[in-house]
Amino acid sequence: DLFKKFIQIGAFPDTALAMKRGDDVKEILHFIKSGIVDKIIGRDFRKYFRLEEIAADRKLFAICGEETGSFYSLTRLSTETKLSQITVKKHLEIFEKTKLISTISKFDRKLRREVSASKKWYLAHPAIGYALAGRLTTEDTAYLGHAVETYLFNRLKLLSSKIYVELGRG
Repeated sequence: DLFKKFIQIGAFPDTALAMKRGDDVKEILHFIKSGIVDKIIGRDFRKYFRLEEIAADRKLFAICGEETGSFYSLTRLSTETKLSQITVKKHLEIFEKTKLISTISKFDRKLRREVSASKKWYLAHPAIGYALAGRLTTEDTAYLGHAVETYLFNRLKLLSSKIYVELGRG
């Protein structure tokens, strides 16, 4: 179950050390959320990107965390965050530029081309999703599947810059 622990909390040097010391999972997840994610979104985004919709960005990023490994819809995200689709798209691009998320496009084998309208997103590490949702265990097998997929995607990304997703039929 060390792999599950790594998926849940072991993404950063400080969290790996805390895990080795035997620190409480709740404290480690709190550190990831407040010490890393909140500082990036709350401080760095405002400073470097001059973003003022910080509450909406936090909500948008929380959705990214909850739905890592999923296809996303700008329309739905716009409705949930009360931001325009253009703003949502811009903020997702910032999340990607800052390496908080990565996106991949669907590839249509019949058309032999990338379908850019349909994209999936992945967090930089599944531990971020656990921290955002406050998940204290890895017993939620549905989310664990997304977390493992996120981890594997990030490992594959180290091997190739071009990764696509194809939906199987049948």
